[in-house]
Amino acid sequence: MKRACLAGSYLLLWTVDAWAYLDPGTGSILIQGLIAAMATGLFAFRSKLVQIKAMFAPKGDVTDVNSDKN
Repeated sequence: MKRACLAGSYLLLWTVDAWAYLDPGTGSILIQGLIAAMATGLFAFRSKLVQIKAMFAPKGDVTDVNSDKN
């Protein structure tokens, strides 16, 4: 176990120059990913909230959220 910890700390502390270039498009992709993750999370939260509300609603009050009937 001691050897594994020593080897792991050696790998974490040993650095090598990467010589990588991050162009401006990389930041744009990261921002798009964050926005997509937030939108997905909000959609999932809203879907579960509607399901929970439907469980506790009286039987006659259940309405379909996705219906286009007015």
